[in-house]
Amino acid sequence: MLHRHPPVLCFDEAGGIGPFPIAALGLLIVNEPDAVLETVKRVRRQHGFVNELKSSKWSNLRRQVYVDVLTEVVKHDVHATILVARKRDLDRRYFPGKDYMAYNYLAKQLVVRATIEVQGATLYVDKKQRTKRDNFLEYLKAEVNLRALEDGRPVVLRAVEDVDSKDSDLMQVTDLFVGTVYGVETGNVRKKELFEIIRLKTKIWQWGPQKKTR
Repeated sequence: MLHRHPPVLCFDEAGGIGPFPIAALGLLIVNEPDAVLETVKRVRRQHGFVNELKSSKWSNLRRQVYVDVLTEVVKHDVHATILVARKRDLDRRYFPGKDYMAYNYLAKQLVVRATIEVQGATLYVDKKQRTKRDNFLEYLKAEVNLRALEDGRPVVLRAVEDVDSKDSDLMQVTDLFVGTVYGVETGNVRKKELFEIIRLKTKIWQWGPQKKTR
């Protein structure tokens, strides 16, 4: 069933373009953005924590803040889909000399899969230099909406915008979801506690190329 009010969509990644064996790309669907933002603010006040929520940064205080933020956030109508790809499975012959094209392709696959029941939403992407250089924003909007057209569904993305995650608690929460899954996939034992909190609100897609059929 389509949601009556478009959700807020947030996209982030861990181990993307770079010398990492695994890439995790995540989409967080937030159907109660105001309530989630108020929840994060409340936890920040309780701990006196004003810094950026970032899964790659860790301390005893940060661990408790992350645990409390995620514990409260999953009480709301939020759902995450995380695509995990082993880079050895990406055939570079299809993306000669342009790793970003492989990344864009995986991002599109993720958003298409995760937004089947979404209509007229705005997708927020963490601002990076390449998002405009590689036409990432335009690519996502066009490809996702064209897929919806082919399937006979309404327009999925009304807009795709890049935002500085330092200024967005929703993007920072998305980072915690994606970074937690990435950490578990790469053997970071610290992230197991966080994963147990988000497990029921998170779908993990172990991406791989389709096998040929005769």
